[in-house]
Amino acid sequence: MSKNEGGEPDVLVVGAGPVGLALSCELARRGIRVRTVDKTGGTKTISKALILRVRTQEVLHAMGASGRAQALSVPLRRIQVHAYGKTLGH
Repeated sequence: MSKNEGGEPDVLVVGAGPVGLALSCELARRGIRVRTVDKTGGTKTISKALILRVRTQEVLHAMGASGRAQALSVPLRRIQVHAYGKTLGH
């Protein structure tokens, strides 16, 4: 539990992207009072984390969050890359 009993956060995390949110969750899990702020408000309309790479999955597992992330994930079965009106690969 935090020694800070005045209601103020022990740590300020600037940035609520995937890394900032993961850091905030880990600090909170350890009883550290954290405030997370971001320059933009509201919900995003696009994702910055469409793929969970192997290392990301390892970190989520260490955090105890891999089961839920895996349960909510949709496996990538195929990808096709387009640019300049052409298919570059698949």
